[in-house]
Amino acid sequence: MRIFNKKAQINILDLIIALSIALILIVAIMISWDRFAIALGKKTLQNDLQVLAFQLSDELLENTGTPINWENNLGNISSLGLAVEDRKLSKNKVLNFTNISYNTTKKLLNIENYWFNFNLTSLDGTQVVFVGTPANGTYVTNIRRLVRYDNQTMQVKISVWK
Repeated sequence: MRIFNKKAQINILDLIIALSIALILIVAIMISWDRFAIALGKKTLQNDLQVLAFQLSDELLENTGTPINWENNLGNISSLGLAVEDRKLSKNKVLNFTNISYNTTKKLLNIENYWFNFNLTSLDGTQVVFVGTPANGTYVTNIRRLVRYDNQTMQVKISVWK
């Protein structure tokens, strides 16, 4: 005579159901984690671009550059700055800024891995100076600041992208 233990069969079935549920949960968590990591990477890039754009605007619009009279000798520039004083731009420095090659400008600004442009316009929208390339990246950050240039209030728009 054979005796079967039906409780053992139920325990095995419970184990299989529990493992299936656990496996489904692990797969769901892995998929969610991957999506979260992608979204976090995009947000980090946007934040990095925004910080970089603020740093560029500070460097160009609030500093004189090194040496202070770099516009007189373009071969001797350590750092770029277009200001005579905070947000008051030197006409001579801005005009000489347009004569520096794009790659040299990126190197002096320490942004070789990024693209940028500098757009100086009057308040009525007339473009006065444009340096760089038109923005065409997936993530573009724009910073606008008011400055004094040639005894007029103007707007500078700095765009950075990767």
